[in-house]
Amino acid sequence: MKKTKYLCVLLLVFVLLIASACGGEDPEKEEAAAQDQTASELLERGQSISAMSYDLYMTGPDHEISAKVWIKNDNIRMEFEEEGETFVFILNAVEEKAYSYIPAENLAYTVPWDPDYLDTPETPSDFILDVDEDLLEMGERVVYDDINCRKIRVDADSQMTIWVHEEYGIPIKVEISAHGETITMEYKNIEIGNIADEVFAIPEDATILG
Repeated sequence: MKKTKYLCVLLLVFVLLIASACGGEDPEKEEAAAQDQTASELLERGQSISAMSYDLYMTGPDHEISAKVWIKNDNIRMEFEEEGETFVFILNAVEEKAYSYIPAENLAYTVPWDPDYLDTPETPSDFILDVDEDLLEMGERVVYDDINCRKIRVDADSQMTIWVHEEYGIPIKVEISAHGETITMEYKNIEIGNIADEVFAIPEDATILG
């Protein structure tokens, strides 16, 4: 169970990478970003998105993790598998509740609600939005996973390259290199739009412990 809690926390950090770039209402369809658009302006475009879902894939030197993620405002739901069993982690900011849920057993464990921890973790996106623009380099236009993107590079304590969705301003791939190692996050099957509130709730007949 300790390993599962660790995976939940690790996944949550990288989920918040993309969640911190989202908020507000869905953006209108637009043409590709203007040539003189800055990296900060492109990233800020993601602030207009309030609800989305995607598949998250994270690989590093010693691990490979995948999860399905739903985000609506400050609510987050993650589903992932460990040793053939599905686990769900839910943050419901409206009700100020957090759960770790095992569907096969219809069993949920409450997670202490700590706004300082759950709402404001330090994430790469938090850093990028506040970093000195001199460290941000707007790169070339590329097509990645059939999506028009712009590469943004950050030259700070670690080398970071972000493939940013040119229409929505959200990351679809991130590579972070430091100390000779690289971590890669990919966000696939992205769907923008409303998500039912029930997605962020535990089934009414579930057994809740803790």
